[in-house]
Amino acid sequence: MTSLDTPSAPRNSASTSLNLNPSIFREYDIRGIAGRDLSAEFARRLGFAYGIFIARQLKKPLAGMRISVGRDCRLSSPELAGALAEGITGTGADVVDLGLASTDLVYFAAGSLDVPAIMLTASHNPPKYNGYKAYWNDGSQVTPPHDAGIIERVNAVEKVKLMDKDEALKKGLLAIIDKEVRIGNDARVGVGELPGAGLGNDDHLGAGSAVGGEVLARGHLRAVEGHERRREGG
Repeated sequence: MTSLDTPSAPRNSASTSLNLNPSIFREYDIRGIAGRDLSAEFARRLGFAYGIFIARQLKKPLAGMRISVGRDCRLSSPELAGALAEGITGTGADVVDLGLASTDLVYFAAGSLDVPAIMLTASHNPPKYNGYKAYWNDGSQVTPPHDAGIIERVNAVEKVKLMDKDEALKKGLLAIIDKEVRIGNDARVGVGELPGAGLGNDDHLGAGSAVGGEVLARGHLRAVEGHERRREGG
């Protein structure tokens, strides 16, 4: 399959009519209310459209291309990220699943791994929202006028090939990078020689709350917790 090919729709395809809210497409990202504006079917079509778009832009074949996906800690994120990955693998491209991640980790992964990426997040918006940010393989964000190409392809998608997660893993189309990640170099922070020295761990912005305390503990530092918002709906 070349970068100019559009994958045909096989028998195991998802096809439903979508009434897209045009307001979800913003200048630098996609934002909307999960379950209303952003459904699993929309996520599949977005993944499918992005895979085709990025392959054409980079002039690379879809077969063997890797696209990384990360998500924040919103309750709607796991389902939407999974559907997004289904859409991407439907093009024949491979998915590198970064799991729960911060936005800066996702664009760092894009640049360091030389792979395009999509981050599932609504940033500072209320819990009912979610959204997407797309990145080039150098870690820079897809911005106007290029984002229009993704929107056009989302609107043009009629069917998306579906593949079971276990089958995708078996075929090597899906690679999960989560707890397997290892830090190559020690991170050293000057905290002096004070007994029981600690660093603040302000977890109110989400993804960092899952690992912040553990990272500090590995450095034998006491985590001084800040805001605590890991409640249902956050």
